[in-house]
Amino acid sequence: MSDEAAAQNQSIRAGLIRAGIGVVQSVALYVLFDAAEAKTWPFTNGALFSALVPVFLFVPLIAVSGLSYLRLRRLIAWSLAVAVISAALGWYNFTRDPSWESSRDITLFFLGLVAYGLGAFVAHCLVVAATVDRRFVASYPTYFDISWKYGVQLALAAAFTGALWLLLLLGAGLFDLIGLLFFGQVIQEGWFWIPVTTLAATCALHITDVRAGIVRSVQTLGCSLLSWLLPLMALICAIFLLSLMFTGLEPLWNTRKASNILLVAAASLVLLINATYQEGARVEKDGKARGMALPLRLAILVASVSLVPLAALAAYGISLRVNQYGWSPDRVIAAAGAGVVACYALGYAFAATQWTAGFRPIEATNIATAVVVIVVLIGLLTPVADPARISVTSQIARLSSGKISPEGFDYAFLRFDAGRYGKQALQKLAEGDSTSVVATRARNALAASDRYGIREARRMTVADRKTQIRVLYPSGASLPQAFLDKDWKYEYDLPDCLLKTEAGPCEAVIVDLNNDATPEIMLSTRFAFSWAVFGEIGGQWVYRGDLQVGSRCLGGDDMREALTAGRFEIAAPIYGDIKIGDRRLQVRLKHDCGMR
Repeated sequence: MSDEAAAQNQSIRAGLIRAGIGVVQSVALYVLFDAAEAKTWPFTNGALFSALVPVFLFVPLIAVSGLSYLRLRRLIAWSLAVAVISAALGWYNFTRDPSWESSRDITLFFLGLVAYGLGAFVAHCLVVAATVDRRFVASYPTYFDISWKYGVQLALAAAFTGALWLLLLLGAGLFDLIGLLFFGQVIQEGWFWIPVTTLAATCALHITDVRAGIVRSVQTLGCSLLSWLLPLMALICAIFLLSLMFTGLEPLWNTRKASNILLVAAASLVLLINATYQEGARVEKDGKARGMALPLRLAILVASVSLVPLAALAAYGISLRVNQYGWSPDRVIAAAGAGVVACYALGYAFAATQWTAGFRPIEATNIATAVVVIVVLIGLLTPVADPARISVTSQIARLSSGKISPEGFDYAFLRFDAGRYGKQALQKLAEGDSTSVVATRARNALAASDRYGIREARRMTVADRKTQIRVLYPSGASLPQAFLDKDWKYEYDLPDCLLKTEAGPCEAVIVDLNNDATPEIMLSTRFAFSWAVFGEIGGQWVYRGDLQVGSRCLGGDDMREALTAGRFEIAAPIYGDIKIGDRRLQVRLKHDCGMR
């Protein structure tokens, strides 16, 4: 038998095996889906159901993708190991919050699956690369080839599956035009869409594996295109970091999302650096790098150096929030991401010192950080560094130390966002002195069926409002005591500084808007382009509406500055109101960036 015929037979055999795996996966996922819809076993056994879902989601993918690289015995052993780990993490993902009281709980469950999928992908690449090179630590070109090949395969499989479904939906639309609804109804049935989706993805993975040359061409083209985005991103980051020398860090922290954006920017640099560096340095006998265009080498240099301040700023921003408000699940995850970025930043910064020799330390950095990513994800998905557990411990410590008052403590977080750790902490608080504020509100939180049932526990105090609201105009003025005493807990669409103890500060302008000798209060956050207007009616302060001050394209920043500095006058409206009975109809002038 010729080599070509043998290769064809092997391809057919691999295709049949993969099809069999796809069929088993389809049946298993349909059974789980049907049980979830009908609320029958195994869905009624939450721990078992949560353990089976990741097993049948990821183990078939591991088996399908590893078939061409791993011998049967090793493939079975590796698949079993992944199955055991998947079941264990799925089981814990449920037991950490077994109530599943809301859609948020289910969302968190699937976010855990996504995180585990990322870790499984990284671990699978490491195992396959080591098998290909037949050594514990493979060569860097093998790591690069395997990981990027798998990434391209998954992207192509997702694109193929998406295209298939677009055609199916188009077909359903065509049949609907002539009143035949059966096709659209059929494709919505679980027994149809689950096997179709699963087998389509499996088929795409098999084809892309057999046509390895096409995948490699797509991989090379993709890396080449991405590599020429690196100079742009490196320039943007460099200019941004230089601009901070003139603007300072306060505008950065006032956005309340700076750390997340900085981490995304750093991750983008890491991706683009690797797309440019590709399988390794091209170093000639004279010790200098060859084959990489000078602009790309300079871009890698600038990007590698920029990673350090980006990682440091992100970590500093997270630390500021933690010092102010303690740990939350989002901050724990962000801190884990900052730790991974720091590994890249330090390694790439050292590689920048070797730029004439081809940035070779990038290779060791990528391999070591891949292991760090797996360790970090395992920590986050287990009790070791569970974001909920860490957050609950932090918030209880802040309450015990007096850093946050019993009235300002977020009991809703423990009840609805921290899984069993939060509920256990609430139970301990509820068992305290029955006359204390903490115990009373903890019991109310445990008895509440939704967040609104414990809104009282998050009510702000007068002192909180005084701290969070700063009067900018007139200078030296203070807010009326009646306004500060007002409890706004039943109001909506107001600035958060009136409702939440962890909201950012608000600015206030006190001015008589209707010439009735009683001033109104305008309240807004620093970067908003509207002001909430409050007026006093019958001795009670009420929310009257909003004053729009424009947008960035209409000079909103300048308008805000003028308002807070008192550079304005009260003018009569351009159009009067139309009064019909007790109702007033107002003309709202329309503006946009293209009109004056």
